[in-house]
Amino acid sequence: SEENGGHDVGPTPHELFDASLAACKTTTAHWYAKRANMPLESVEVKIERDDSQERQGVYKLNVSLTYHGPLTDEQRTKLHSAVTRCPLHKLMTTTEVIIETAPL
Repeated sequence: SEENGGHDVGPTPHELFDASLAACKTTTAHWYAKRANMPLESVEVKIERDDSQERQGVYKLNVSLTYHGPLTDEQRTKLHSAVTRCPLHKLMTTTEVIIETAPL
């Protein structure tokens, strides 16, 4: 951001974090659809962030997905189930992440 000495031309760290989840969910949907021979054409993802309680340890992301293509309701349900188990979703919600930072 400009107030932090930048030029306001790139994504914020939070935007990159959120985008990584969106990318993982869309990749998982495409992978699953291809494996299950589903006619998925594209996936649209919208992420809304609520970081109002981040300092208290709560960072909430509301993810909405739209699956495009001639899919049946059953296929859409299966796709949705698959994307809720994408690797980053699991990492962000079920794993204790330990980061050790050392000088080079």
